[in-house]
Amino acid sequence: MKTTFKQGFSKSRLAGAVAAVSAGTMFAVPNAVFAQEADSVEEIIVTATRRDTSIQDVPYNISAVSGDDLEKANIKDVSELMRSLPGVQYIDRDWRSGGVVNGILMRGVNIDAGTQGDVQLSAAPPVATYLNNTPLFVSLALRDIERVEVLRGPQGTLYGSGALGGAVRYIQRAPKMEEFEANVSGYYSQTEGSSGWNHGVDGIVNIPMGDKLAARMSFGTLKRAGIIDYANAYVLDGSAVPVLENPADVVNSPALYQDIEDADEVNVDYARASLRFEPNEKFSAQLDYFTQEGDAGGRRQQTESMDDYEFGGLILEPSERELDLVSLELEVDLGFATLTSSTSQYDHDSTAVTDNTGFYANAGFGFYYAGSPRPLNRATRTFEDSSLVQELRLVSNTEGAIDWILGAYYQDQNFGMTQLSETPGLNDWVVASLEQGAPGLDEGPWLPETGADWYAYWWLMDTSSDVDWRYSRNMNYVEKAFFGELTYHVSDRWQVTAGARKFDVESEIDSRAELPFWFMLDEFDQSFSDSDTIFKLNTSVDLTETDMVYATWSQGYRRGGANAVSTSGPFPEDPGLLSYGADTVDNYEIGIKGTLDRRLQYNAALFRVNWDDVQLNTAGPVSGYFVVVNGDEAVSQGLELSLNGQFTDTLDGGISYTYVDAELTEDILFPGQTVSTREAGSALPGIPEHAVTARIGYLQSLSSGLSMYYQMNGYYQSETENSASSSPREAATHDGFALLNASVSLSADAWNLDLFVKNIANEDGVTGARTQATWGQNYAGSQSQWFNYSYANDASSSFITMPRTLGMSATYRF
Repeated sequence: MKTTFKQGFSKSRLAGAVAAVSAGTMFAVPNAVFAQEADSVEEIIVTATRRDTSIQDVPYNISAVSGDDLEKANIKDVSELMRSLPGVQYIDRDWRSGGVVNGILMRGVNIDAGTQGDVQLSAAPPVATYLNNTPLFVSLALRDIERVEVLRGPQGTLYGSGALGGAVRYIQRAPKMEEFEANVSGYYSQTEGSSGWNHGVDGIVNIPMGDKLAARMSFGTLKRAGIIDYANAYVLDGSAVPVLENPADVVNSPALYQDIEDADEVNVDYARASLRFEPNEKFSAQLDYFTQEGDAGGRRQQTESMDDYEFGGLILEPSERELDLVSLELEVDLGFATLTSSTSQYDHDSTAVTDNTGFYANAGFGFYYAGSPRPLNRATRTFEDSSLVQELRLVSNTEGAIDWILGAYYQDQNFGMTQLSETPGLNDWVVASLEQGAPGLDEGPWLPETGADWYAYWWLMDTSSDVDWRYSRNMNYVEKAFFGELTYHVSDRWQVTAGARKFDVESEIDSRAELPFWFMLDEFDQSFSDSDTIFKLNTSVDLTETDMVYATWSQGYRRGGANAVSTSGPFPEDPGLLSYGADTVDNYEIGIKGTLDRRLQYNAALFRVNWDDVQLNTAGPVSGYFVVVNGDEAVSQGLELSLNGQFTDTLDGGISYTYVDAELTEDILFPGQTVSTREAGSALPGIPEHAVTARIGYLQSLSSGLSMYYQMNGYYQSETENSASSSPREAATHDGFALLNASVSLSADAWNLDLFVKNIANEDGVTGARTQATWGQNYAGSQSQWFNYSYANDASSSFITMPRTLGMSATYRF
């Protein structure tokens, strides 16, 4: 039976709490209506198998959480959601960078360092994300959501070739026929370290137009006050050039500094319009349009050498993003099977600024500053992701010993990325230095043997602008695939499923890199193609009406591609870097799931993932250009446990535990190199060995139809590594941390009022870092003996969880 959800509490609705906790989530509230006794566990229906199925009948480890429970737990962003789900980790780069690089990790399948996040990556993420049926990664505003489904392990036979570690599906609510619905909600909160307030307003309306047509519209805003102070930033003029402390001395004057408080403010607006047509029981059509845009003023990262909530960057690092998505889903009941057509097209654009001053100094590129007392490197980056996706599925309806699914998939995806690196004000400083008569320098490995004046040499190189690097990369991926699964019911209790996906991938990459200082211009035009077939085999046995054991072997595949590097010129890379191959996983899983005493649901799974030809997003060792390289092997194995449900008529909750042992089993070597810093035995980054989620809730009935619900939930993870590399430029160990949240809700049929506190102990919760050796005050490279950078700022930083936040929210239903 399908579950329907309705806001509000009452004693008869207590069983609703089980719908979410039975799915393995950390939180739930009794806000659903069920036609069942309160002492039994209610079904929650998911579509992860491409047909409506009770979550406890899915023969592998899956979690789901309803949109109502997201709202009642005041979960506004993806990071909070992911920490509520057992076996899921999240590298929390905040809204600024979290919408560029997917930070969701499952079953230990991750090799990229925690420093990734500012640049769109070439390799597809190991965990695939879907908005309804569209494969799309976006830092989604979690509003008007029907449910979120989390599938662990590769899902390639049904969900595309990129799902190595798992898949997350955000399913939005569909329009409802013959049922008017409207509500408005808002929240207000304040976060430790901020002088401002967080607030937001959301509205939803469902308008039936007879019994065959309905429209649904939603809209909202999210305003989050900043908490991070850029405590030692340059004062900039209208051209983004540092303002001089002494304007009369252009050559020697340092810059003016300022303290910019609460710089990382976030503003997000979203809207959705959906139209559904159901002329009869055999056909339905739904057209959706979704748009979301937002901006952030800076990073939510703090520098350890400074005070709490302070960051040592020289300039603000804002970002902005916009998403537009149109989709059309048609469904036809053919009798023997249901035919579904899913068509979607989206455009996702982003712009961000990065302060690369410390990175240049530590990477040995400090000669670009040439001794200026006001060193600065600003990188302005853009990315574009647009795609056309078409999928056809035929799902059997007939009863019998065999069920089947057949499908065809097509995706044409375009990635675009640019970077403009500048040294603002440097050209003016060079001119002034030449006019004043700069001292001669006859040393330095980069200078002509004639001992030419360094400043004159710089002047000869480029007198046109402050640009030191221009880069653009355009990639096109076309995937065509046929997939299917066949299930044979050997008996009423035993089933066997076999699945396969045959696909072809073609990619082209065009890029351009220009270094004006070196008179260097590289243009690349490369292509890559591959085809393969991946397989899945699953079997399960029903021990009782409510208990099941299962075993799964499934394969995952992630496409390869081409890198944009030069094999000649001043920064030649090894030809082996011109392309990178696909990586694959073999996932083995055995598990048991079921119900205890009609009240509690349990899940237990053992898994092992063998990962071959692992793809690492990194930089070329000579040029520093963005590249992907292949390693050899990694292995992840572990245990997933959860127990959730109704302890008494008024007390509910759950607990989960995940153990993961994930490490490289072979060194990762760049082409042409024999020494590696990513050695066999290194722990895979971002993966805690131990993780726990827990939740408990109590319902109290009051007079006049009111009720109170009290809830506490928590999350713990053990220490993690920032990188699999032993190089100090990436390596760091992050302490384990625990987050504790609490809330109390007063509810009636038409309204509810919630008070909440998140991160009660105000834990930092570090999940990634930009190290001192790369971003701090350690001036690397031989150039430091010739030039005094006069660079006193420290832009190393830790990615922290949101500090303690207290607030209230309210909803009114019409």
